[in-house]
Amino acid sequence: MAEPRTSLLTKGRMEALSDGVFAIAMTLLAFQLASPALKTAKSEDEVILALVSLWPVFVSYGISFLALGLYWISHHALAAFLEKTDTHQLWLNLAFLFCISLIPFSAAMLGEKFGMRSAALLYGCNLSATSLMVFLSWRGAWDIRKLIQPVFDPGIRAYIYKLHLDMAFSYLVAAVAAFWNPLVSFWAYVLIALVHLALQLFAPVTERQMPVSS
Repeated sequence: MAEPRTSLLTKGRMEALSDGVFAIAMTLLAFQLASPALKTAKSEDEVILALVSLWPVFVSYGISFLALGLYWISHHALAAFLEKTDTHQLWLNLAFLFCISLIPFSAAMLGEKFGMRSAALLYGCNLSATSLMVFLSWRGAWDIRKLIQPVFDPGIRAYIYKLHLDMAFSYLVAAVAAFWNPLVSFWAYVLIALVHLALQLFAPVTERQMPVSS
């Protein structure tokens, strides 16, 4: 009898790479706070004026850091649910990390080019794609390749799918709104980030569903 094949691919390596990308992306977000006006400010009034003028950048930084944190929590939950991984799941993870690595750039555009349609559109499309990749990663692991540990409650699957599909759709709608008014998109992104935070604070996906002993 042939011995069952054992995959040499480990989810530990996937988690290590992912955590590294998240750490770098979160750090790079802070670079958009560097302003030429702050560097050249020579008085208290000039510093205050420079800081006040940076408010869109600070808002962009805040909601983007929050979004990265929420994506990291979801990714952390997925990794905890995974019993094993495979090549397809690793490629889905790389596509997800590609979207994550673009967030510092699109966030900088959103803050520095405040009120511009292209900046608002880019940001929304970036986060919509990121949310979609989270959904695809969960669905691929759960429904297609059966990589999820059986001890977890399958009843939360619909909640996970709906959460990330709703986020993807919301960001896309907000991005499309930029064709009408980029400021509407900007404040829609703020609202989406806060709603996403509220949903994940009460989401059951971040808690391990332990089997009930008989």
